[in-house]
Amino acid sequence: MTSKLVFHALWVTMMLSVGAALLLVHDFLRNLKHNHPTRWHELGEPSLFLNNSLRNNFLVLQFLFRKEYLHLKDHIVEEKAERVLKAYIVALVLFVVTFVALPVIGW
Repeated sequence: MTSKLVFHALWVTMMLSVGAALLLVHDFLRNLKHNHPTRWHELGEPSLFLNNSLRNNFLVLQFLFRKEYLHLKDHIVEEKAERVLKAYIVALVLFVVTFVALPVIGW
């Protein structure tokens, strides 16, 4: 019973972190669209749902992980990008921990 409770707690925490990451991504993309429309266009005009493709996701992730946002010289974009990166990492770690826990609890 306790192990299933731990799994459920991990699951809820993971889902909340994914939700938070999605909100941060939405805010980041909206800011990029309004303050750096040329760069936003170069990234494929990404949005959270409507124009969400593998290509756009790859371009945005590349933009974030290569820290290309630093070239924009915009402190707000830098802060938002760093938050998105941290949220992605937290969500990924929680995802791995949650699903590694499945065989441990016997599911």
